[in-house]
Amino acid sequence: MFIKKIFHKIGIGLKRKFQKSIPSVEPEKLYGKQGELKFFEELKNVLPSCEMKNNIIVSSDKGDAEIDSLILYRNKLFAVEIKNWKGKQIEHEGKFYSYKRDKYLGINHIKPNKSPFDQVNRAIGLLKRTINGNVWINAIVYFQNNRDISIESGAEKVWFSDINELADYIRLQGKVCYGNTARDFFGKCVASDCLFATERKFLQGNISFESLCFAADGCMFTRNDIKSIHIKHKWSFDNITLRLKNGEEKTVKAENAKLNITIREKTYEYFFSKLANIELGYALPEEKRYGRIRQCKEGKYGR
Repeated sequence: MFIKKIFHKIGIGLKRKFQKSIPSVEPEKLYGKQGELKFFEELKNVLPSCEMKNNIIVSSDKGDAEIDSLILYRNKLFAVEIKNWKGKQIEHEGKFYSYKRDKYLGINHIKPNKSPFDQVNRAIGLLKRTINGNVWINAIVYFQNNRDISIESGAEKVWFSDINELADYIRLQGKVCYGNTARDFFGKCVASDCLFATERKFLQGNISFESLCFAADGCMFTRNDIKSIHIKHKWSFDNITLRLKNGEEKTVKAENAKLNITIREKTYEYFFSKLANIELGYALPEEKRYGRIRQCKEGKYGR
């Protein structure tokens, strides 16, 4: 019996070693993602009464886009494009340029960028096309950790580089939606989940509800209960720590857990053995069909 158990562990460990990992991304994209996560925490700290759905991926017959953060405050909606650009930022004739000085050569490197104002307005248009609703969405660009910004005057452009000023704008300004239209529209939007592996590896999409069912301390926890997940790897199993929305933590042991994630209407399978952290978006609309304990079988972790 002992020998059989040893061979089982060896076999599982070898199988885990060669499982598929999530793809690598460019350092700039990873840096931007880390900045977005910081923004979400900072805004929630200074404006706790707002509701946020982050990383909303929009797919339409007119193209694809992404809204970094959609914010509901009372009966107002705000779409925020977050830019974590380094160096001086100058807008000229509708285009953006990043100026970064080389400390060794003493010269400026100039990098052209897409206009974040065009990006957020395009994303809003596609989102409203996808989710039919007569709502006004206020467009905002937020430059994180950078106050060296020069924006041309002219068309209405709302932008900030200070989180408190942004929070004040959301509280006191912005166009209001009629009746419950803002909340109804907000409820139809789906936030993305984010998988993180080793350095320079992350993936955005929507993890299936069934993939996130965990039994711990005699209870079943689903994605409705979970804020984020941290994974520590052993040779033949993972210790999966659930960070719950109520502030508690629960740890479960899983031998070869896996999950399904949908990205732009295609579904992919990944194993927890190749992940480090999972940040969950807010509840998916279809989760309302599931009970907190029903639909998940005891001992089935991350099917």
